[in-house]
Amino acid sequence: MKKPREVYERVMERSARELPKVKLPEPPPEYTHFLNEASVMLNTDREVAAVRKSVFEHFEKGGEFPEHGATHSEIVARIAGAIAGMEAARLGLSPKSAHFVMKESIMGGLLHDVGRMTTTRSKAMYRKLTMSGPGAYAERKKLQADFEHEVVSAREAEDILSAAGVSTEHAIEAVREHESVDWKPKGNQLRDIVVGAVHDADKVIWGPPLSTRRAWKFAIAFNYKPKRLMADFRLGRKGEVLGKLAPYESGVAFRTSVAKEYGPVFIKRGIKLGKIMIKMLGEEMKGRKGKQQSLDEFG
Repeated sequence: MKKPREVYERVMERSARELPKVKLPEPPPEYTHFLNEASVMLNTDREVAAVRKSVFEHFEKGGEFPEHGATHSEIVARIAGAIAGMEAARLGLSPKSAHFVMKESIMGGLLHDVGRMTTTRSKAMYRKLTMSGPGAYAERKKLQADFEHEVVSAREAEDILSAAGVSTEHAIEAVREHESVDWKPKGNQLRDIVVGAVHDADKVIWGPPLSTRRAWKFAIAFNYKPKRLMADFRLGRKGEVLGKLAPYESGVAFRTSVAKEYGPVFIKRGIKLGKIMIKMLGEEMKGRKGKQQSLDEFG
């Protein structure tokens, strides 16, 4: 019997050969322009380059959470910068303000997951703690909140910025808020663009990049059983995977007008590709290309 890792690797190999034939959604024309601007800023802006260097060194020292290391952070930073640039253009902001939100969003993207490994280690230690007596429950809840990766990442981001000799106005808040489910605009236009762009950039990549590569590397890293993954997909929106994506598939969970308009297209395509790969997973578990299953079976 094939081990889960072998099955997942076979699925990724097949998807690399077969899924490029599937037409992916075209990004809006201005997205490419702003993505290029963000890429240039990553390498030419002195402060951004210093933060990028410090973030990469941080991951080298502390290790990388699967698919949430230096490469992921740079991808999110570029997309966040592009979203912020598009949002600024839509709102008619001045060139100075547009540059500001792009720069802050790029730095927020670089920093947003720097505490992932610390969180993982801390939660492992937390599970070993035993507490009793008055106030024990409240103390455990406080510790849990302190271990959330966005909270830890915000703390570590401050240290990274200090080491890089860089100060920001909104990047740290974007890190702290990038997983918040009850986030609301605060009325500060520039701040809201930055916080929204970092969150949306981190979520919009749940489209084709996540469905065709990152999700499967997660499954390998955490020894996620193939049968469990297939069963989850069959639950549709009642399952863990598609249930988490539902608010983004509809667009309501995105924060910027740009992502609300274009994000759902990528999420829906990612879900479609994910379902195709789930079919491949079932075939590989049988050790051969079996009878083609209908996508309707997966909700």
